Amino acid sequence: MSLDEDWDELHRDTVKVGAIMTLGVAIAVAVPVGVVLSSVLSIGVALAWVIPGIVLITIAGTVYEVLRLRFTRYRVSDARLELATGIVFKQRRSLARERIRSVDLTAHPLLRMFGLVHVKVGTGETGSGEGSSSEQSIDINAVTRAVGDVLRTELLHRGVTDDGVGENEGRLATWRPSWV
Repeated sequence: MSLDEDWDELHRDTVKVGAIMTLGVAIAVAVPVGVVLSSVLSIGVALAWVIPGIVLITIAGTVYEVLRLRFTRYRVSDARLELATGIVFKQRRSLARERIRSVDLTAHPLLRMFGLVHVKVGTGETGSGEGSSSEQSIDINAVTRAVGDVLRTELLHRGVTDDGVGENEGRLATWRPSWV
């Protein structure tokens, strides 16, 4: 992956992760519904209602993930991190790189199975109303672990000054004997 002006995509295994998670939710909902239906109807009739429901929910969730994968892009430029999303309602968000204070990589067990991570980039600001925390962070879900590490390194990197200390990093003050 190169961090230039080209838009990058999410990893295609996000569709598999989304399908498995949707299947799990559908089964978790279907079991109690099936138990209630089997107490009123025969088990065969209850299964005839529940199993197609599981299949339809899983297919709908997978189609959503395919569309999200197709329409979600991100890029890192010299000045900004940008995220473009939306199937019907397009949304484009960006953070100035000098405002970025944190890049968190997280992965639940299913993401880890596929070698993916969820990247949350934040400015370190909190608040409510206009400029709320949702506007002060960008979530990129999901990219490979290697891409997440490159994003973290690039986004947290600051320019280096003449004395070898990065801007906004390292030294807070320098001792001057004239102060005494």
